[in-house]
Amino acid sequence: MSKHLAVLLSLIVAFVCAGCDNSGQPPDTGTCTHNPACKHLTGKKILYVDSYDPDYLHSKIIRLSAKSILEDRELTYKAVFLDEKHLKGDEALTQSALAAKQVIDEWKPDIIIAADDPANKYLIAPYYRNTELPVVFVGVNWSADEYGYPCSNITGQLQVEFIEGLIAELFKYASGRRIGIITGDSLTQHKLIHFYENNMDILFTEKYFASSFEEWKQRYTRMQSNVDILIVWNYDAISGWNDEEAIAFIMENTTVPTGSIPLHMAPFVLINYSNVPMELGEYAARTAIRILNGTKPADIPVTRNNQLKVYLNMKLAKRLNIKFSMDLIKRANFVSENHLNSAKKNVSK
Repeated sequence: MSKHLAVLLSLIVAFVCAGCDNSGQPPDTGTCTHNPACKHLTGKKILYVDSYDPDYLHSKIIRLSAKSILEDRELTYKAVFLDEKHLKGDEALTQSALAAKQVIDEWKPDIIIAADDPANKYLIAPYYRNTELPVVFVGVNWSADEYGYPCSNITGQLQVEFIEGLIAELFKYASGRRIGIITGDSLTQHKLIHFYENNMDILFTEKYFASSFEEWKQRYTRMQSNVDILIVWNYDAISGWNDEEAIAFIMENTTVPTGSIPLHMAPFVLINYSNVPMELGEYAARTAIRILNGTKPADIPVTRNNQLKVYLNMKLAKRLNIKFSMDLIKRANFVSENHLNSAKKNVSK
């Protein structure tokens, strides 16, 4: 992992969710030793289906947050990966889902956690909707209607982004109202931008789904002249991406305010409005435990994530001659070279 993500990771490790989770239940923070409900759950099997690869940062934080809670409760945990960032097309992802289904059929988990859209589109909805096997989904973007959720055996937490607030903040430093968006070419990104345009009435003057790093750089440079703010959503699914090269390129070529949503994108934009991946992982684990303790999935309402962290890139702000308001500075975290030395040690394997 690039050293340029260290500031984000150190803040993630330090962050602990407080209060009640979105189900309205107090957080289950005790160890299994002090939790009388754990005894009869010991050895229960939970399969975590990750839509991406083991090292994709956003989903890795969600997965490890869930895993730490589940293993602390002496539950048996296993993860499988669909690898959507590298596998392209319905046929390849269908085959990946069938391989995961074989694991389910052979291992026979007591419950499944299905993270992000591909796992739900290609695996859970086609094969496990309205069956006896309980499923908790997380990371499904904005709506699960297309998968037929919720249903008798499936509940979960939708992932929403604070895109409208980000755009409003970026407009404060822009010379016009034209919005551009550039991102990787993946199922999730197409779904998100379609939702923004059709459900949130966000009008993009220019949008682009890049497959390669060189392609991304060419379009990024062109967009600087064609839009007034640019959403640099994600680099996932962009082949050949290089963190250090991207940062140097951005510092040299950026002329308009830029923003993003995923936590790992903060070093590459002016302003990052990140949801908190740990929130989704903690929700998934605690909801799975509730179901194993006897609560029916149908009795647990579908929720949405609600935690936000703001990151400011002061180095890029200086280049663009932008001065942030004191209100924004007071509630923000900062991407800083002083925090870039310990990325790898701050992420559990």
